[in-house]
Amino acid sequence: MIELLAMMLAQATGPDTTPVGEDPKPVVSGSDSCLPLRLADGLPIIPATLGGRQLNLGFDTGAPGGPGMNAAVIAEQKLPRIGDAQISDPSRKNVLTVGLYELRNLKIGNVSIDKWVVVADPPKKGRRLAGPDGIIGMTAFEGFVVTFDYPGRRVLLTKGRLPEPDGRSSFRYEGGIPRVPLS
Repeated sequence: MIELLAMMLAQATGPDTTPVGEDPKPVVSGSDSCLPLRLADGLPIIPATLGGRQLNLGFDTGAPGGPGMNAAVIAEQKLPRIGDAQISDPSRKNVLTVGLYELRNLKIGNVSIDKWVVVADPPKKGRRLAGPDGIIGMTAFEGFVVTFDYPGRRVLLTKGRLPEPDGRSSFRYEGGIPRVPLS
């Protein structure tokens, strides 16, 4: 899924899509939240609402850019189509064209996300990602610190920033996927 979204962002086309090489940035507002957390085949699942409909979103902390959403949810919510994208698996041999849609008023706890571009998920084979209504990543929570409390089965969204990296409890990393040095 991570590779699919990365390819989507790199090859987006259409009248109102973000220029190639730039991730679409959501407009995020709201206040601190505590969300229930459950796991589906190891993937964190959090609750959300879109247009009054309850959603279960997979939270992929390594997913770059915008969210992926189930085509049935996109159709039910009548999200406006704003373009197309080419996506692929890591081999880059299985290219698919999928729609890009404007996402507004996604509620996750006390957080509201507007003006975001969502990609229609291609049909999935296998069971792992069959359950969630969509997949989001860390870019959904610009301006918030996200804490996964697995023993407490909750996700905390706290307005603010991490402290400056000290190499012990807060780390700086390069690239799109966080890595923590182990030594």
